[in-house]
Amino acid sequence: MITFKSLRWKNFLSTGENWSEVDLTAAKQTLVVGHNGAGKSTMLDALSFALFGRAHRNISKTASTTVPFLLILLTSCVFDMFR
Repeated sequence: MITFKSLRWKNFLSTGENWSEVDLTAAKQTLVVGHNGAGKSTMLDALSFALFGRAHRNISKTASTTVPFLLILLTSCVFDMFR
């Protein structure tokens, strides 16, 4: 099992050059809520892009159209359940 500790991204879709970060260590489970356009799907797209190299939904533009680079940092810790 892989436990994710944090997810950070910038220059991804419409988030701009400021870092966005989600700390996933505060609780055993994380519930993501927010108004329309708050960035919930963008967070999932960043996670999917970090893991698989593509967003989980079809997006009509590339991930970094107006900026020279894209950064997504996914911090994880691997636990062996069978020890």
